[in-house]
Amino acid sequence: QEIAPLDEVNRSLALRAGRLLASAGRRAVSRGDARSSVNLLQRARALLNAELESLELLPNLGHALWNTGRLEDAAAVLHEAVTCGEPKVEARAVVLRAMAGVTSIAESLEEVKTTIPLFRRLADTEGLASALHMIGTLMWWQGKLVESEQALGQALVLERRIGRRDTMFPSVVMLAVVLTEGPTPVNDCL
Repeated sequence: QEIAPLDEVNRSLALRAGRLLASAGRRAVSRGDARSSVNLLQRARALLNAELESLELLPNLGHALWNTGRLEDAAAVLHEAVTCGEPKVEARAVVLRAMAGVTSIAESLEEVKTTIPLFRRLADTEGLASALHMIGTLMWWQGKLVESEQALGQALVLERRIGRRDTMFPSVVMLAVVLTEGPTPVNDCL
């Protein structure tokens, strides 16, 4: 585009490169490599430009920015995602915005709960698992350990089903903490 006007060949090449960068960015997110995620996802967004695929990168980009300490940038990207007009992207961004602590615990909990029916309707198991994990975490922060245990247990079942080891570990840790502190009898925890 800077060297010559985009023709159909260059446009398709840019789209292909953007998709490859997006794929690499998602893998970096699942590895927990926030710096690489930011780099790859920003480059992918620039190439994908107005494509729906560009909007779909916003939640992961916001989360990666938050993980690198770029909190203002993360808040801006997550706000863009929450208001983009694409329901699945908006729902995923609501969950990640709650994780980033952009809103209060009570407000975050109510917002994340509203995403559950959408994730179920879209059969978005990954989004549903993420929302349930966040609900479990927020419930724990509010001292509602029984509800937290239920949500985290459901999240863990879904994470196992889709093979997301990167998200299973935090769910197992949170569930262990909740079981240790909550009213569940020891024999039931084992």
